[in-house]
Amino acid sequence: MEQHGNMLAIAGSPGSGKTTLAVKLAAEIAGKRKNVILVCGDPFVPSIPFLLPMEGEQEVSLGALLTAPALTQDQILRACVPVPGCEYASLLGYKLGENLMSYPKVTRERAVEFLVCLRHLADYVILDLTSVFEADVFSILAMEMADRVLRVGTSNLRGISYYRSHAGMLEGRADRGKYLNAIGNYKAGQEWESVAGQYGGAAFLFPYVAELEKQYDEGRLWEAMISREAPQFEKEVKKLLAEAFGLREARQSAGNPEKKKLVVRSPFVWKNKGEF
Repeated sequence: MEQHGNMLAIAGSPGSGKTTLAVKLAAEIAGKRKNVILVCGDPFVPSIPFLLPMEGEQEVSLGALLTAPALTQDQILRACVPVPGCEYASLLGYKLGENLMSYPKVTRERAVEFLVCLRHLADYVILDLTSVFEADVFSILAMEMADRVLRVGTSNLRGISYYRSHAGMLEGRADRGKYLNAIGNYKAGQEWESVAGQYGGAAFLFPYVAELEKQYDEGRLWEAMISREAPQFEKEVKKLLAEAFGLREARQSAGNPEKKKLVVRSPFVWKNKGEF
């Protein structure tokens, strides 16, 4: 029986839709009543401020966790930003206006400790990494330690150029068997087959959906899509979750017991995994 881990890293070229995809994956997992943490790991363009517009300021930054003198599961848990209306999902990331220079240098030891702790805090973890990963220790280690790494590229020459510049470093970081390739923001008429060949194949093709762009601009990515173009994107999301995590559609049974939950920070809900 194929074994699946619980941590997926997403890396790729700018404009490929990595962050949008990461949110939709997390929302789908949460919809299955599984706890999921989405780590917005880009220190150059902090994502939480536009993924989850909040009335108040985010309390704890990912940068603060990665440079703390000591790190505990409880610290990470309390830093999670809950997603209103999506009780099984939570975010971790940098604050508005921050960058790598806002904190001391992130050490390999602290980044590894953080990633190890994450595995025990949720059923699933999604790591949305910066495109400039060679400048970010956390992103590099996230690719090394994740169970699967999804590389997302665009179906154009810019995407090929990015891939050619980073492929050697990516493939040298871990067993190539754990990598999955995808084309994101695919628009009708683009030559995705020839581009996929440049990427060494592409198992997933995520189409451009105008509704997704609108949700992104309005901070509503956590909402369900209703447009005619949405089903194909959602089909690829489900296919990816099945490949990366072994998560497939399951028949609902009236005899299934209610999932045990531990309320940690309203409205975010955690499964009691006995780790803290």
